[in-house]
Amino acid sequence: MQIKNILNNINNGRINIIIPAVIIVLGILIRLKLLLLNVPYGQDACALSSSLNRSLFELFQPLNYFQVAPPVFMIISSFLVKILGNNYAFETKDLILRLLPFICGVISMPLFYMLIKKITDNKYFIYICLFLFSFNFPAIMYSAQFKQYTLELMISLILLNMFFTIKVKEISIRKLLWFSLFIAIAPWCSHTSFIIIFAGFITILIDILNNKYFDLKKCLILLLPILISSVIFCKFYYMPIRMSSTYDFMQNFWNNVEPSFFTLGNFINMFGEKTENFLKFNMNGYVYLIFLIINAIFLFFRKNIKEICLILIPILICITASFFKIFPYEGRMIIYTLPLFLILSCQFLLIIKNQKVAYISAVIVLLYLIFTNYIKPIDEYYKLSDYFDQRNILKILKEKNPEYYNVISIDLLSRHYIGDVLIFSDNLMHY
Repeated sequence: MQIKNILNNINNGRINIIIPAVIIVLGILIRLKLLLLNVPYGQDACALSSSLNRSLFELFQPLNYFQVAPPVFMIISSFLVKILGNNYAFETKDLILRLLPFICGVISMPLFYMLIKKITDNKYFIYICLFLFSFNFPAIMYSAQFKQYTLELMISLILLNMFFTIKVKEISIRKLLWFSLFIAIAPWCSHTSFIIIFAGFITILIDILNNKYFDLKKCLILLLPILISSVIFCKFYYMPIRMSSTYDFMQNFWNNVEPSFFTLGNFINMFGEKTENFLKFNMNGYVYLIFLIINAIFLFFRKNIKEICLILIPILICITASFFKIFPYEGRMIIYTLPLFLILSCQFLLIIKNQKVAYISAVIVLLYLIFTNYIKPIDEYYKLSDYFDQRNILKILKEKNPEYYNVISIDLLSRHYIGDVLIFSDNLMHY
């Protein structure tokens, strides 16, 4: 009997490893397929690529065409194109520009698995959360687009994993130093990392107060790097953008698209509809908002202060920033909160103690996701209304005016998509 129990435990252990591994592999495969299809860039991605021919120092300055992206993202992308794309046609260069978003998107899946394993060993919670994350439409889409959003998602997950693990009283000086240095670098990789860092420091403060432990040396090691980095970030990066036309452009754009919070109806529309729109649960916004509130109550029932802070504080900051027109509450802009919303949305699975009920609940959720087409066919990624194939424009240009085509096609950095080509594409009939 004892041997049988041991064998059952071994088999259960294998299943608990195999199922997450299969989900992650399938997530990688669909991202890889989309990457290799080389889906046409949208106008924003094209505009962003036009800044890659700058010097290292210039990548820290306001970018072309009112674009904003973290300096580290631009530096790595520029390096990849210069090293790998020097002797290739523009279609291959486009593929090279997608490598960093793809790699970040792939790494994000095991990072998310590590995060939810830190929260619980509940296998049904882990399976459903990982399934939702691996097949999330925006997370897949931006793994194959030249935009910074999967990098922001990856940095968010690294920070969350670190903050869920750290205990100031127990951590060694050496590990704390590496931890603080990464926090200091994070804003240069992801602008939104400040929000996760803020929530993380609140959890550390609560941990210090609860344990009645204060070590001045450890606190200085923890705080000084991020304080120095933040001052440099604000002085030499944020302020130039703040004083540029890019800031005014983005503020005007956000003011036009962001609803007001002054009525309950607008709040529900903004939070419920927009959140559901980027989670793609195929659920009415009002229904999802109620569902989320119920799960937030379940989260409080579990009385894990660190989990409550790290999940809810970033979400509340997002809402507050949108209220004050500081940062828009839009799907791609808040993709770094995807792990938080998924963990929050699945809290009901952690409340269920009966294993049979938990199993049935997980199966019902899975069937709902399958029958409501949560996993989108690959063709859906071609149907985004604001995307059009600039490569077709270039083919037409080649037929209409080979001399002009040759000039733009030899440009190393995909600038052939920008400026004259986009303007010209609207007037091809007159050329």
